[in-house]
Amino acid sequence: MALSPGILPITIKHCQGCGIEFTCGEGGQNGGCWCMDQPIGLPVPSSDSNSDCYCPNCLEKIRQQYLNKGI
Repeated sequence: MALSPGILPITIKHCQGCGIEFTCGEGGQNGGCWCMDQPIGLPVPSSDSNSDCYCPNCLEKIRQQYLNKGI
C-alpha cells in the first residue's frame, strides 16, 4: 500500500510514560495521528532508540503540567 507524503503507517506503540499500548497513526481530525491535533511544543520522545511516544492520557498530563508552570 502506498502512503501519501507525511502519512505514517498505523502502528501499535507502548507509552514511554505509563507503558500502556496505544495506536499511533490514526484518530486525528485530518486522518493522521491523533497527536498531530495536539498543541505545538509538547515534549517528543527521548532520543533513546528504545523509547516510544506518549499515550493520549500521559501527553495530556504533561500538557497540564506545562500549563500549570506557565510554560
